[in-house]
Amino acid sequence: MPDGASLVASRPGARRFLCERVVHPFVRQLLGDHDMFGSAASRALSPEARAARVARLRAATDFLGGAHNLIAPVFLKGRLGLDGGVAATRVDVDGAPDDAYYAWFEPTGTPRLNGTLVYLHGGGFIIGSKATNGEMVARIAAACGVRTLFVAYRKLPEAPFPGALVDALRGVGVALASTPPERLILGGDSAGASLALAALHFLRETLQITPAAGLLLSPMVDIASELEYATDTTNVGPDLLPAGFDPAARREFMDMYRGTSANATVDALVDALRRRRDGALLSPLAASPRQLGALPPLLCQAGGSEVLLDSQLRFCDAARRAGADVRCTVFDGEVHAFHAFGFSPAWPAARADLRRFCERALRPAAPAAPPTRKSHAVVAALVGGSRKRAAVAAGIRAFR
Repeated sequence: MPDGASLVASRPGARRFLCERVVHPFVRQLLGDHDMFGSAASRALSPEARAARVARLRAATDFLGGAHNLIAPVFLKGRLGLDGGVAATRVDVDGAPDDAYYAWFEPTGTPRLNGTLVYLHGGGFIIGSKATNGEMVARIAAACGVRTLFVAYRKLPEAPFPGALVDALRGVGVALASTPPERLILGGDSAGASLALAALHFLRETLQITPAAGLLLSPMVDIASELEYATDTTNVGPDLLPAGFDPAARREFMDMYRGTSANATVDALVDALRRRRDGALLSPLAASPRQLGALPPLLCQAGGSEVLLDSQLRFCDAARRAGADVRCTVFDGEVHAFHAFGFSPAWPAARADLRRFCERALRPAAPAAPPTRKSHAVVAALVGGSRKRAAVAAGIRAFR
């Protein structure tokens, strides 16, 4: 393990048998049947065929996620850490598109910390919803012991960059309306962790706001480089992801993620984001040492069998060398985004690791200076309608 990374040993038992022999092969087959990037078959897909494949994958994962959400809390409540429950309340956000979803998850049984988590789900920017991720977010909210705003953002291919990031920033705006930055944590899994890092960079670079911490669960940190990683090959098979995310797959993905100028709106906020499209807001590993060093304390949790493991370790090492406070915990034998399965044998240790990190990040401290008036205005624009955003366009440009 690189400096600053720790390895949690694999634990045998019935839950590992269930995951390795039943759940993982099924999910691996499902994702393989709907491969989107990196293979000759995926590159040959027409836009219509790709859209149909996306629709089938979303329907299948929503169905499976819904079944898991119903069954897991009933049969595994004590082991999942949901004792006392988590109350979920949908939030109507002014100006948000209809296909974005926001909800508060409030732990009701665990000791609460004074803070807020904004959580962004994974799914390769293509899948993920309240059906597929709701139970997982409830467990994470309970584990961290904080009020959690779940953001289900717009997806590819319908909403290319910066659609998902704008939705994430609207969620941050909702949280900042009641939480000071020094009590705010941004987090996510896989693609959601990538969005969390992009939001942290935007808040720092544009608004001079630095939240308390970032949670990165199996983060997708390199979606643009030409780097080769050993685990792109060695961990294909053990991992859930059916193929490595090699440079060819990244190029194919970026064609969809960036979209075209025809998708841009006249919204001043979107324009400001789009002008930064070639750097840290697109791919975390594209951040400069200065940007990496300005990040708040980070916790990265990864599976030892992930195809993305080497890129995750590279990101953590780069951020640490730049001066950021980064903790990386690798769970031996675990797959990408193993947190999605409450019956994963690594979940109890991961849950305890999350709680320790949040307690440290949100420990009592001297009050920070309140955000500037401009910061309040621009954050308000993230949750307001087009009139509000137009009114602060000059303020956004002033921060560039």
